[in-house]
Amino acid sequence: MTSQAAAETGRTGTLARLPMPKLRMPNLRMPSRRAFAGSTILGVGALAVAIVAGVFDGAAGGLGVPVEMWHALRQGLGGVVILVALGGLFAWGFGEAYLAALWVTAPRVPGFVAVGWLLAYLAPPAAGLPPTASLAVGLWFALLIWIATTVPFRRLALVATAQAQTYGELVVRYNQLRSRCEACSDVLTRSTAPPVAAVVGREESIRQLAIVQRMLELPEDGLPKAIVPDDTPGALAWATGVGYVSVWEALNRADEALIDVESPPAAIGEALHDMLRLSGSTIKSADHLQDALRAAVRHFDPEADRLYFYPQRRRRDDQAPATDPSVTGGGSTTTPSSERTPAPTGTLPRTTPPDSDAVAKSVIREVRHAISQYRDGRRAAILRARGRLLRTILVTGIAADVLLGLVILEQVAQPVLATAAAFFLVGGVVGLFNRLRLEADSGVSTTQDYGLFDARLLHTLLISGLAGVGGVYLLSAAPGAGAVLGSQAPTVSLPPLSEVFNPATNRLGLLVAAVFGLTPDLIIGKLRQQTDALKQDLSSSEAASQAPRKGSDGST
Repeated sequence: MTSQAAAETGRTGTLARLPMPKLRMPNLRMPSRRAFAGSTILGVGALAVAIVAGVFDGAAGGLGVPVEMWHALRQGLGGVVILVALGGLFAWGFGEAYLAALWVTAPRVPGFVAVGWLLAYLAPPAAGLPPTASLAVGLWFALLIWIATTVPFRRLALVATAQAQTYGELVVRYNQLRSRCEACSDVLTRSTAPPVAAVVGREESIRQLAIVQRMLELPEDGLPKAIVPDDTPGALAWATGVGYVSVWEALNRADEALIDVESPPAAIGEALHDMLRLSGSTIKSADHLQDALRAAVRHFDPEADRLYFYPQRRRRDDQAPATDPSVTGGGSTTTPSSERTPAPTGTLPRTTPPDSDAVAKSVIREVRHAISQYRDGRRAAILRARGRLLRTILVTGIAADVLLGLVILEQVAQPVLATAAAFFLVGGVVGLFNRLRLEADSGVSTTQDYGLFDARLLHTLLISGLAGVGGVYLLSAAPGAGAVLGSQAPTVSLPPLSEVFNPATNRLGLLVAAVFGLTPDLIIGKLRQQTDALKQDLSSSEAASQAPRKGSDGST
């Protein structure tokens, strides 16, 4: 009875140490209060804008500013102020989730702006509008789409919906480790003199699991809700993916700490899992880590090392599979001199004192820590690549919009601008087809990329489209540019835009745009290869991803 009571006390104590977040009940009065406050803020803001506009009207008339220019500028600024106020109202109502969604969707805003400007210039809402009015209308259109469509997309900043697959994997892993922690706590409670390392490992795992539970916003039973409540707070960490890497790190620390608490057979099982992960991984020190695992396992059970660990040791492609001499009766096999063959297990003495189980478990834990750090580093590198790519898209899109705005202010003929837009679309579509072909050739990926593929598609559309437009103009201007560099420079002029972007005079324009739409991959291909290598590193360090071993006769 005493041991059973102690076990129940230990189980209760373990669960009590895991902080259970309080479930927030939705406040039914909050939406009406926020609506009233938002309406008041919008009214006051509109009144302030009207007063400021009246003051500036008088100042502009006194300074002699042209009426058409001032009206267009006033309309543009007034619309932007109203839309910004609307966005502020949404941000106040939906909190950080809305702001994080705005940041994540920001790289798409230059595309909205470009579409709005083209529509307002090529199909103006009213006759006789100046170019500045077209720019103002296009800017309103883009900001309105961005601010309004971000409201449903705010779930991109929620932990359960930003990366749904990763969230499910984290929840499953959390419950696995929690069950192991509870079982190990029961064993320690029944022990009269538990080892210090085991007690410390249990406390560390409990703290790390508490961090994970709080970050994932899991209830007491550890089971996520089927439907995410509307009042669930979001965070920029989930929108950017950084929060998921932090959760993986906390889970890995808890997993490593539990190795000090578990029994020797369980520690051998954890070591075998790491041995399998190291067999085909790209970790540089994989050979040394496998040697350390085998030495730790020999302390617990030399026979387990001979049966399960020796066949899984790491080999290079140019090395023929060796046979354990302890199985063949002491015979040896010939291997290349450049390869170091592990010594026979039958001749290896125990590398740790007989009673130092804690030392052997510490070795297994350190190997697990090295593998976890390797995988966490690859996940963080993928997220950094995605962030850099999105910022590149944003800056490049802004620069392209500035160029388009200058073209509209110069009042370029509408057919010329429409043809240039068609060349952009041709280059972008061809680049996307090439992007899909490259993804198909790379095979099926089992590794989460945290939105990197979506960023690649957006980046390909932008860069290939710009390359298509620029390629058409450069190829048309190449003869003139060659003459300018030669002796006939004073008598040669570059072709006008009306001839370059005209299907009647430039019959090969669509073909040139399509060809140049393929060229950006020559520039960004290195970046694609680097990120694909990161995903391959993650896949190769999974136990289930290892290729089958070949025998000496080539059979599997």
